[in-house]
Amino acid sequence: MINLLPGEDKKDIKREYLRRVFVVAGTFLFINIAIGIILLYPVFYSLAIQRGFFQKELDLAKEIYSKGDKQGVTAYILEMNSKLSVLKDGYIDYQQKSEAIKKILTWKNDDVFIEGITFLDKKVIIVGTSKTRDELLTFVDQLKTESFFKKIDSPASNLLKGVDLKFTINIDL
Repeated sequence: MINLLPGEDKKDIKREYLRRVFVVAGTFLFINIAIGIILLYPVFYSLAIQRGFFQKELDLAKEIYSKGDKQGVTAYILEMNSKLSVLKDGYIDYQQKSEAIKKILTWKNDDVFIEGITFLDKKVIIVGTSKTRDELLTFVDQLKTESFFKKIDSPASNLLKGVDLKFTINIDL
């Protein structure tokens, strides 16, 4: 192919090409930076809030410490300990409930269907159906062998029918 353009036009075309490449690359870079800023803004905002919270805690601790007020420090420690004890008590309660469910499901027969487990303070109420009276009695007897449960109460009304029994079992933890 014969190149009929003069040298000056070739230089202009090359400059125009480079200008367009830089404009496209700059636009692409600007869009990427803008998207990055938009995506990082929520993280920055939450960190700023946390920083403010920690700064307030630090100022309070410095104020109490700088006064040399041992009673204030003691009161602050007791307040934090009481807050932590609430969390700890909930964790123990959660562990106990989890353990109770595991033990109940361990002793459940294939013919016993548990429809619900309700926790009320230190009491567990199991509601369900059993195909036969013997399967229900076996389930209750197995639960009674478990030392984790203090008292297991299965009302006599659970045993009125011979098949397809609806039952309620009360367990004290």
